[in-house]
Amino acid sequence: WDRVDLGVNLKVVQFRQSCRGQCLDAGVTATTYAVDAGLQIDDVLGLPLRLGAMVANAGPRFQVRNEEQADPLPTRVRAGAAYEVSGQLMANEELSLLLTAEVEERWRNREIDAPALYLGSEFGASVEDAVLLVRAGYVIGNGEQVDGAAVGVGLKYTRFDLSIAKSLAANIADVS
Repeated sequence: WDRVDLGVNLKVVQFRQSCRGQCLDAGVTATTYAVDAGLQIDDVLGLPLRLGAMVANAGPRFQVRNEEQADPLPTRVRAGAAYEVSGQLMANEELSLLLTAEVEERWRNREIDAPALYLGSEFGASVEDAVLLVRAGYVIGNGEQVDGAAVGVGLKYTRFDLSIAKSLAANIADVS
């Protein structure tokens, strides 16, 4: 069980709208709860492979006035895999290469939206206490995201971590 990690989080979600000055009502408050849960398994089948699955924002509908107008929480289900290629191909411990794949589905709107697929890679080069990272990825969206690539760079030095990324996807509004 030392290769398995499990996490559960319970959270209270509250919407509050208050009014100052001349108001017809004192404001609106609505409260619900949500649960996040995840599972991660390392070194699957003795390989440098990590598998994970999670559900986020699972809970009852968010009700402000009555049940007819209640809104569902934005529940998401995700499953992913990460494979550390560098241990298989490179003997150099200062260099690393990680490949990832992840699928995300909106739990409440499964009949409307297809799952989104995320593919990514991360190349790292270590020098003493510093690690330089170069990242690239691609998303095949589910209607919410724009399909396309993204790139990024990162720097880790002891406890300091700085990353920046840029989406290369064309915005639909920009295309004419």
